[in-house]
Amino acid sequence: MQIPATTSGISGGSPLSVPKNGSMASSSAPGVSFEQLMTRLLHDADQPQQAVTNDMNQLLAGNVNNIHDVAINVAKADVAFRLVMEVRDKLISAYQDVMRMQV
Repeated sequence: MQIPATTSGISGGSPLSVPKNGSMASSSAPGVSFEQLMTRLLHDADQPQQAVTNDMNQLLAGNVNNIHDVAINVAKADVAFRLVMEVRDKLISAYQDVMRMQV
């Protein structure tokens, strides 16, 4: 199953691929570490925020002709930030589950 990258603000290059059996145990991208995936996620989530910062500076300077584009970029940055927060919450939850396991 392929999940295409549809948002331009959160682009990592290639679409995500999920194994057909539903198992995420085997990595869909061999050779990519968890650290690299998280670094890419944070980098991709930071790009829309940087675009919003630039747009806001342009807006304050009076150099923006279309405020609609600024609003769209703000929405993209919001979605990217919420994605990072959801991933963080899931990671913390998984860590807490592992820590509660009896050995």
